[in-house]
Amino acid sequence: MGTFVLLVFLGLLLSGALWRAIQVNQAGIDVLHALSHQNSGELQRFVNRWSEDPPQDCRLVWLSAMAMVGKQGVLPSHEVLHNAIRCQPEYLAALEGLAPYDVRLAEEVVRMYPRNSSALMWLAQVKERFDRAQAAELYEIVTRVDATNGLAWCRLGAQRQNEGDLSGALKAFQECCQHGDPGSNGCWRAGGILEKQGRLEEAIFWYNQSRFAEALKRARELQSQLSPSP
Repeated sequence: MGTFVLLVFLGLLLSGALWRAIQVNQAGIDVLHALSHQNSGELQRFVNRWSEDPPQDCRLVWLSAMAMVGKQGVLPSHEVLHNAIRCQPEYLAALEGLAPYDVRLAEEVVRMYPRNSSALMWLAQVKERFDRAQAAELYEIVTRVDATNGLAWCRLGAQRQNEGDLSGALKAFQECCQHGDPGSNGCWRAGGILEKQGRLEEAIFWYNQSRFAEALKRARELQSQLSPSP
């Protein structure tokens, strides 16, 4: 967790808005220094300073939350994290990185930001560990909020395939393939479904969209079957 917290601090420190706010910039430097030197005393003083005088700048709210993480080695209270995420939802990735499997926190963030695709993806990935049906619903919501989210399409395709809904799975994998094909799974799995259905020319097309060497190899093999050498 220590390395991740340092990276979060660097991101906060290097943001354009931080450079324009001398107070925030100095605060970031102070906390980064305390973290890098594992100085819990300095971190405690920072936390005390901003708990007594609540900061107006969102980055100071986040720096306070991260200082608590650095000082305690654990997440601060949900109330502190709520204040941070309510202040600046753009830093959601930092919160997800610190508490990737905290379902209650993810649910609360989604209640705050029901149309935030990052929040919805976080909750869907947590839910997938124990409630695949609800995870599939959430992935589908993500694709409605952000139709270009290739990872959500791929995850939705996997859920639909597990449910036996091959038509839904095929559509989702094709969308995944067309939106970055994260993990090189969408094009490959779309081709696989079509191949099993005997739709070989379509399978070849989707295999050929992939970056995955095995998919490209399979496309060549199927093409050879359809057009054997004389």
